[in-house]
Amino acid sequence: MVEPLIKPIENLIADFEKIEYTGRMFLEDDKTEYYTAKGERVRSKSEKIIADELYRYDIPYKYEMPMQLQVGNRTIPFYPDFTAINKRTGKRWVIEHFGMMDKVSYCENALQKLDIYEKNNMLLGVDLIFLHETSNIPLNINSLRKYIETYLC
Repeated sequence: MVEPLIKPIENLIADFEKIEYTGRMFLEDDKTEYYTAKGERVRSKSEKIIADELYRYDIPYKYEMPMQLQVGNRTIPFYPDFTAINKRTGKRWVIEHFGMMDKVSYCENALQKLDIYEKNNMLLGVDLIFLHETSNIPLNINSLRKYIETYLC
């Protein structure tokens, strides 16, 4: 039997959905209890909103699925908030949500994370979707939906 050079999208999606992995562990003293429509525990109310919107749009996604990235001369595991796949093209996207951008140390960490992604040839609008909020400006659900419709549908 001859294998096609390009897998049909349905096969890419099926392979993606079969991936088993261990995400980041929750700390023992972490009392947050946010669960998505799929029954997954997530770390914040905004991540629940994002997961539920992906689910509502029927976008295959994984929460905190590890990936290996080069940082300096080391390869380390990264746990992006979401990895999703476009059902029309089969392209994978990383979605990161930065929820405390009004805190200086958190903002610096977010920029360091963006820098690591860029050094691994992953670019905003090409491979990455970054969402953000502050304590005064919550996650914009209309913008989230535009990102989903533009990049994932």
